[in-house]
Amino acid sequence: TLTFGNGVDVINGFTAGKDTIDVTTAGAAVTAIGVAENSLTASKTLFLSGSFAAATGVFTIAADGAGADTLIFDTADTDIMANDNAIVLVGVDSDDLVAGTFI
Repeated sequence: TLTFGNGVDVINGFTAGKDTIDVTTAGAAVTAIGVAENSLTASKTLFLSGSFAAATGVFTIAADGAGADTLIFDTADTDIMANDNAIVLVGVDSDDLVAGTFI
């Protein structure tokens, strides 16, 4: 699980395949499943599938495509432990994201 102590940006009503997200490192996001924490420092956009509990700020990671929500984070030369570029797409399965989602 990931707990966001200072909050996280949450998007409701995002339509995968239609809406876009402007990220620092343009291009398709890749899964963060199986990536070691010390490897999450290069400029790339990553995603995790799971479920987000807004009341507690906790995102529970699931297998790719198995979660109801998707967490997107852009490392943009920032180690994942200090990252403040996270977005939760509520109700969006990561399997529905396409390369055109990220600009």
